[in-house]
Amino acid sequence: MEIRAALQTSCRARYTRDVRASVLQPLAAGSEPSDDAAQHAIERTARDLRRFEHASRLLGGEADDTMVSEVADTLRTGVGPAVDRARVAEILLGADRAATLLAELV
Repeated sequence: MEIRAALQTSCRARYTRDVRASVLQPLAAGSEPSDDAAQHAIERTARDLRRFEHASRLLGGEADDTMVSEVADTLRTGVGPAVDRARVAEILLGADRAATLLAELV
């Protein structure tokens, strides 16, 4: 059981670090209008992280509500087109949470 717990902790730490560094920080520092290549890279990274998070849940991990809130807050207050932020929200948070966030953005 200790190995599983250590692996879950490690997965959560990596997910948090990578979401912050590779998705949230670039979105927060983005420009209006968005750079298409940068936006595609952010979305690709978000998809990879979503798959990683799903795999870590298969190990018995739970959703990190703190990280969900941080993602939502950054996407809500980030710069750049709302549609770009909404796409990233849908990738990371799922369609239902992204729809709620999009309603707040427009």
